[in-house]
Amino acid sequence: MNVKVSEIRKMPGLTPPIDAVLVYLISRAAEGHLPVYFGAIPLNLVRPFSTEYDPRRHPIGRQAVDAMKRDWQAGNFSKLWVYPDGSTYVMSDDYITFYAAQEGQPDFLPCFILGETEDSRIEDLQGPIQVSDVRKALGFPD
Repeated sequence: MNVKVSEIRKMPGLTPPIDAVLVYLISRAAEGHLPVYFGAIPLNLVRPFSTEYDPRRHPIGRQAVDAMKRDWQAGNFSKLWVYPDGSTYVMSDDYITFYAAQEGQPDFLPCFILGETEDSRIEDLQGPIQVSDVRKALGFPD
């Protein structure tokens, strides 16, 4: 059975835990009260919010991770939303993309970064991004 990645979170056993910090930061960013940057973050600096949730344990989640790896190999990269936490960046909502990257081992992950950062380990750091572009990237209506 083929399932779109966007449909996975509606399936029993494949709903990731809610990260209240991410929800808050996204709302602040969408309102223009929090800067958002874009950059390539080293894979080893990104960590999941939940270490217990792993969509690869479910057959459909496994298929989604494999499909995402194929997309990346074809040059179609998905961007992760992360926020700084100490010396790492927390990923809370892009588990399929994150685990595809874990298995594919790219050097860097393309990320939208919620909040200020001047981390020299990030390559091609851009921003802050215009609020209208942030809202568009989040899928909010104009």
